Amino acid sequence: MTGHGEYTPLSIEEAVWRSAAVLKIFSRHNVPCIRIGLCDSENLHSEETFVAGPNSPSIGEMIRSRLFFDMICEKIDALKSGKNGNYKEITILCPPKTTSQVTGNKRENIKKLTARYGFLRIKVREDSSLGGYDVDIIAKED
Repeated sequence: MTGHGEYTPLSIEEAVWRSAAVLKIFSRHNVPCIRIGLCDSENLHSEETFVAGPNSPSIGEMIRSRLFFDMICEKIDALKSGKNGNYKEITILCPPKTTSQVTGNKRENIKKLTARYGFLRIKVREDSSLGGYDVDIIAKED
């Protein structure tokens, strides 16, 4: 179908965005997600068996990182709407063992947050009272 133009596979970015949206729904309804992506094998990288579509050995990490980014933005937007919103420094509180997903690959989430909100400093700290994809934000006003 792809070869005949009848089907256009998703880009990796679109697949990550869609999957993060579904994972958010699952998380909010306490539906456990035990695996994201395919188990890596030689067949996934062979030109004979893999034709097209989003394929990355780190797609699960990318999806979880995107979900954390979305959750952080929701919290920041709610915080900014409640006050004057002129924050220059924030601390992101996240569940234990999720710091790499919160910061993103090569600190991508931190860079996007800085560009989007103009923060001068962003810290990330693990908080054992949080679980799943829950985050909290401590903001320091200008």
